[in-house]
Amino acid sequence: MEWENTYQQCLRRILDRGERITPARDQILRIICQSKHHLTSREILERIETTGANASRTSVFRTLDFFTKMSIIRPTYVESQTPSYVLMPADGHHAHIICPKCHRVQEVEECELHEVLPLLEKRYGRKFSGHLLECYGLCDECSQ
Repeated sequence: MEWENTYQQCLRRILDRGERITPARDQILRIICQSKHHLTSREILERIETTGANASRTSVFRTLDFFTKMSIIRPTYVESQTPSYVLMPADGHHAHIICPKCHRVQEVEECELHEVLPLLEKRYGRKFSGHLLECYGLCDECSQ
């Protein structure tokens, strides 16, 4: 399965930093990697409940915070105060287009921001390790 490769890469990133994989971390990472879209904490909790596993709400929030600090995921806000979490690839680059009307998210397979990053690095005197780019525009259905 395609998600298993992503899951193994994320595990390796965590272990390479000397961190542990607890049962809750493992379960939540599997859920995130298996998902075909961004998930909110509520959706993650619901998926945990359907498996019959035992992970508390607090454990889920702690794990999401841990994954964020490890640059495994990033919270994104799509017309909501509740974040959904996006899996960050190992190279730290992720981009998507969001319809402001229906909130449909389209993943951008090939981000062209790599051409702009050196200019931004020079302008701001920083070396970037990744990015999360959100572009907003009406989808085909909503623009009709």
